[in-house]
Amino acid sequence: MKTRFVYFDLGNVLACFSLERLLRQVADVVGCPHGEIKIAFFGDEDNSIQKRFERGDIGMDEYYGLVCDRIGRHPEREAFFNAINDIFWLNERIVPYLTALAAIDFPRGILSNTGPHHWGFCTRSFPVITEKIPANHILSYEVRELKPNRGIYEAAIDKAKTVVPDILPGEILFLDDLQKNVQGALDCGIDAVLYHNQIDLTAVLADRIPGFATSVH
Repeated sequence: MKTRFVYFDLGNVLACFSLERLLRQVADVVGCPHGEIKIAFFGDEDNSIQKRFERGDIGMDEYYGLVCDRIGRHPEREAFFNAINDIFWLNERIVPYLTALAAIDFPRGILSNTGPHHWGFCTRSFPVITEKIPANHILSYEVRELKPNRGIYEAAIDKAKTVVPDILPGEILFLDDLQKNVQGALDCGIDAVLYHNQIDLTAVLADRIPGFATSVH
């Protein structure tokens, strides 16, 4: 089945990031150990503050307040958000593929677990992302669903149908760096591929989009 729409994940696909850098920078700002910071953000597993934020359950003010309450410190707000945002760098390797898809106006979008802070930072810092993928963004905090839950993939399928009305789920390709998110997409009938540094993305796309190989240099 040929691909008629492509979704890219944001973190570690379009833009690389370092969780260790986040923990180190926040620890420096608030003056407490990395371990306490990690628990503050990611403790409680499925109901962590970070997941609640990325799911859109809480806004930026409540997010800041809850983390501060958990660590028992209240750093300057701007310094706090700078520390958690400045952890990304553009994945230069993928830009030629975005450029090639944009050149032929191939239907494309972004499907990501993210909060408004990380989304805003990445789109401001790496404008090429939204220049090459200007629309069809399925963001967890907006649709109130997280990968690998079925609801976010259903939202992605519905969005793809607004661009390609007769599209089937299997005609949507999704690239993500986590196997659980790939499997969640596959379970919804979407064609999903695990993205990593060693993947031959030219081969993946050329196999699904006729003539694509000749458009990437």
